[in-house]
Amino acid sequence: MIQATSFDLEELRQTKIRFWFNWTIANALGMSIGWCLGEYIGQFALKSYSVRISTLMAAFIFELILWLARLLPSQYFSKQRPIKFLDGLIWFGTELFGWIVFSFIESSSQWLTSEVVYITSMGVTFWILFAVFGLLQAEKKRNPPEWFPKAFIYTFIGFILGNVFISFLTTTAISIGFSLGRLINPYVGWGVAGFFLGGAFGAITGLILVRSTDWTHQYQFED
Repeated sequence: MIQATSFDLEELRQTKIRFWFNWTIANALGMSIGWCLGEYIGQFALKSYSVRISTLMAAFIFELILWLARLLPSQYFSKQRPIKFLDGLIWFGTELFGWIVFSFIESSSQWLTSEVVYITSMGVTFWILFAVFGLLQAEKKRNPPEWFPKAFIYTFIGFILGNVFISFLTTTAISIGFSLGRLINPYVGWGVAGFFLGGAFGAITGLILVRSTDWTHQYQFED
């Protein structure tokens, strides 16, 4: 019985590691490919259409590839359903709100994908805020009277620190993109910057998903 239990726990641990690794790599590749392909198609469309339409086309390709990459690990681990409907709604809803905000701002960047990079960062930030608040609900069962004040304080501090950290990652990725774009090739810059930023976002959100998913309830061991 002890050996079987140890084996089950080890198998569960390996499953969590596989999900985190696959999720991180999927986000890194999705953002890397999406950034390059989105910029390529946007710049190609710029020959026939306006800047705004070309920017929307670039952003659509960027988001499409990134979200398809995010859904692949979630589909593979369908028993656990790491990305639930509410997660996707809040994540995508924040990005949609970002589009509304950025639609009133005229971008001066030579990159057509610059807006969607910041919008993607907004989506990650607000989803982390939502997910952390959900994780803190476990405190409610242990100490109900003081749960809400502590959850509010932790979430508020996490929101501030998360914003600073996400902003640091985003500006670092953009700096990488500009530097490598000048030294080697723009597509190399976008690809490396996307891999760095997507990998960082994937690693952070992957850890939260591993913590928030009820693996023991949904994972079934074979006899």
